[in-house]
Amino acid sequence: MRLIIDDTTKNLSRPTVQQVLNEVQHSLPSGRFYSHLVADGEAVYENEEKYLQDHLVNIHELKIMTQTVHEMVAGSLKLATGYLNRAVPQLPELADRFYQNPGPDDWKTFSDLLGGIEWLDETLTLIARVRTGSRRDVLQRSLNAIRQQVKNMDEALKASDSTLTADILQYEIQPLFIDLRNQIKQDAAESEAASS
Repeated sequence: MRLIIDDTTKNLSRPTVQQVLNEVQHSLPSGRFYSHLVADGEAVYENEEKYLQDHLVNIHELKIMTQTVHEMVAGSLKLATGYLNRAVPQLPELADRFYQNPGPDDWKTFSDLLGGIEWLDETLTLIARVRTGSRRDVLQRSLNAIRQQVKNMDEALKASDSTLTADILQYEIQPLFIDLRNQIKQDAAESEAASS
């Protein structure tokens, strides 16, 4: 199997998944970060280790796609903005359903929201690690505020208080998401201007 990382090609003879992962980890060029892999022309963006376990014996060429910190941050900010653009309009409707009597579909939507918040937290925590100064501080304050409201929702759910859950969605989470979306857009615009 040919393993290609940026400009470096290595031939590996019947490697194990762990050997491939170790090779990738130790061969990333300085200042570049793992993005995704391309196995015989097929891009794989998630569950890479499982994909390799299932397909490694049949892979002839494995390309490891890398990116700079700036590219990683720009891509993550774009994904976060897209998520927030989709989530913000759904929050009032979800809150309305919780003010009434949430059904199974509403709980599924709520679960999806919590999963999105978890992804957003992980993504923005990663970005905050590479940011400096006021950009990092603003992201960190927003993340802390969202985390606090998730804790508040957890307490409301434990108390079976769907009205409080709806209030938190509508009057806390939605404004925080809107502010965060605006901050991310501003951050992305400033980053773009700085790189031009």
